[in-house]
Amino acid sequence: MKQKYNEGYAFKLSGEELNLAERELKSTMSGSCKAVGKSGKIIMTAKKHELPKRLSMTQEVAKIIHRGLREEISGISLKEDLEGSYAVRKEFIDPDAKPEKNIESRIGNIISNRNNYVDLDNPNTVIKAYVLEDEIILGRLEQEIDRGKFDQRKNQDRPFSSPVSLDPKLARTLVNLSGIRPGEHILDPFCGTGGILIEAGLCGVGIAGTDIDEEMVEGCRKNLEEYGIINHDIRQESAEKAPEVFNREFDAIVTDLPYGRSSKKTEDIIETFMNSIESYDCRKVIMWNRDSLDGRSPDFSIDVHSSLTRYIYIID
Repeated sequence: MKQKYNEGYAFKLSGEELNLAERELKSTMSGSCKAVGKSGKIIMTAKKHELPKRLSMTQEVAKIIHRGLREEISGISLKEDLEGSYAVRKEFIDPDAKPEKNIESRIGNIISNRNNYVDLDNPNTVIKAYVLEDEIILGRLEQEIDRGKFDQRKNQDRPFSSPVSLDPKLARTLVNLSGIRPGEHILDPFCGTGGILIEAGLCGVGIAGTDIDEEMVEGCRKNLEEYGIINHDIRQESAEKAPEVFNREFDAIVTDLPYGRSSKKTEDIIETFMNSIESYDCRKVIMWNRDSLDGRSPDFSIDVHSSLTRYIYIID
């Protein structure tokens, strides 16, 4: 059956790493979706995303009320009437989209009726106009995702910190790439200070982790409890022994492999770990600082700064 994207939802992705942002969205939802526009910054879905607040690389979600050619905008009729105050806010998505100064007023004329009025400062309803090169998508804004909350969980603001810790937004992205759902269980065999497990726990996921360092294990527990994540299973153990230690199934494995100066010891740890997780029949999302892992090429790369590139591997 053909999906009716013009009756679904539009997700506006953040500007950085668009391919990764699209994969994150698709990993956390069921049903069909597709990117539109030359920039690929708008993803349309045939139905509402179940958990828009958990995304780290999406800025907002709007319920689509019209999709059509820009040249035909003045002649459209909307199926639903808006009541109360509203505001129209345009955004040019495609780099080739020609600016139109009066597009908000043209849309306002279509929306206006005796039961509503314009309020630019504090509207009850915001209508987003996503302007592509030839098309326009109108949507009722339903969710603005507060990505600033990730900054409140930065490494230096936790009870226990370490110089090596993932940015919370990136940690959440890795969790979402696994496709894990609330009530399922995730394992981080190199849990460190708990950055990945914090983000998973805040998504309603059951969490377990191991670390060889006793100080890290205790610090990880403190950090989890700081954010209200009480139900956790964090143990002091080497990563490759996790299958033996927990003796249970997990729905996803998400981890950031130890990195730094290359050494034979590190390579042996990684090889042993990769062999050990083959017993798990679940998706594995692994970040490392090398562009090859167990003979695999990375699915994504992220330039952290000029001298450090991180690679993401998704293993089904």
